[in-house]
Amino acid sequence: MTDMQPESTIENSQQAPDIALPMHRMITRAAFAAAGLMVLAGALAAILNPAALAGVLVGGVVPFFASAGSLLIISPTKTRSILEWPKLLFAAQAISLTIAATIALALLYSSAQPSKIAALPTAALVFITVWIVFAKAYGVAASGSQSD
Repeated sequence: MTDMQPESTIENSQQAPDIALPMHRMITRAAFAAAGLMVLAGALAAILNPAALAGVLVGGVVPFFASAGSLLIISPTKTRSILEWPKLLFAAQAISLTIAATIALALLYSSAQPSKIAALPTAALVFITVWIVFAKAYGVAASGSQSD
């Protein structure tokens, strides 16, 4: 009796449609969003402190590739129930945050020493923006609309 699910959960999972996520669109749009943020952060860094440009580069590239890599780990092109995707995306986000933080901190405390003042805010903005793009793509795929 303890391993039985309520009937409403069983009915919901049986009625939920199966979808695949638009991986190429997700990664392409995330790359453009990350690149745009890096250009803005780089312009600001060039005005305030040109030596901080390496920090902007590290802060933008690391979270983008960690997020894109964690998205690829969950196989977005595989068709799954619409109810499974939020759990998988949340797990991928946790993995990418751990990977990005580990790599960024390792690079910040390496011998190269990029600017922490430029790298950390850029990394946070790129990470958040990339996952907003991924969430929007999931929402569009879940609603069945391809016109976003």
